Amino acid sequence: MKEWNKDMEKKILKKYRFTLQFRVLRIILAVIFIYILYMTVINIAADRLHITNKNMYFSMLALEWTTPNSTGSVTNQSEMTIFGTNKITYPISKRIGTEQQFIGEAEVHKTFMSYFSSINYSQINSEELSPFDFYLPEDPNTNKPVTGTNNENVWNSLEQLPEGTVGELAFSTDEYMSPEELQSKLQDIDIKLLWMPLYTGEFITYEPESWSTSNKQVAITDRLGLTPGIEHSKDYLLSTRNDELSDVEQSQNIMLKNMEDLLDQSESYYTNFLDLKHLQTQYQYIIDEGFVTYGAVVTGPVKELERLEDLPFIQNEELGEVELWNWDK
Repeated sequence: MKEWNKDMEKKILKKYRFTLQFRVLRIILAVIFIYILYMTVINIAADRLHITNKNMYFSMLALEWTTPNSTGSVTNQSEMTIFGTNKITYPISKRIGTEQQFIGEAEVHKTFMSYFSSINYSQINSEELSPFDFYLPEDPNTNKPVTGTNNENVWNSLEQLPEGTVGELAFSTDEYMSPEELQSKLQDIDIKLLWMPLYTGEFITYEPESWSTSNKQVAITDRLGLTPGIEHSKDYLLSTRNDELSDVEQSQNIMLKNMEDLLDQSESYYTNFLDLKHLQTQYQYIIDEGFVTYGAVVTGPVKELERLEDLPFIQNEELGEVELWNWDK
């Protein structure tokens, strides 16, 4: 047996230090390999299941249904985290005249469990994405008509604006009507219809999540609206986007198809993730009663918007953004 000495101790320590370092390196390389393999599997699965496309499409759909004159744009800014969370960021714009104006950004976090998923919106200024309110023309408790207000400030502002400008205007109507009827009433004015609030049985078939009141009028906060319409391909890529409500019947059919596609998802997907709490009930009301509106968001030359003052059924007017001239008939 060799006699123990300092040289032997150094050799043994050096040997074990090298062995330990090698083992640590192997563990690190193994962890890196497993991580790469795991993320590769996650991304391949997500790609084959079109998870990012699906979450982006349906989140844009929910945004456009619930936020007047707001449009999400397809982007490549997405990732899958190690925990399987799908993170997506895309820009939001609104139409003023014939052009889209950037107004904010959506951040989507879709986890395996929809309950813990979220969609957050950031604006380029402190205002809401779309601050418009639309008031029901009838008292939901008595079903009696309620007279709205005539906002003189809106008409005075439009009168003072120069002809070389275009703007965005929202209004409510003094009675329920079909989208086709409202479109017909506006056909002689050179404006574009962008969004219509829909009455979907609030206070009759279900209690809305939130609402506000003003002069005995009720404005539903979590209402749905009829949009020009977007459609998707089999892999949930955006295939069609209409810019205005020119063909109302087509837009209605597109909305019903999108509602049916959403209802085919899990209930948690559209209630928790997309915050469409009453989608099934709203869909059934539209199927039974048809599309019913009580207002609109329109855009056009300010002098054409000013002509809306002469229409007796318009009330609760709100003036939105105004931009320099960019209009073609």
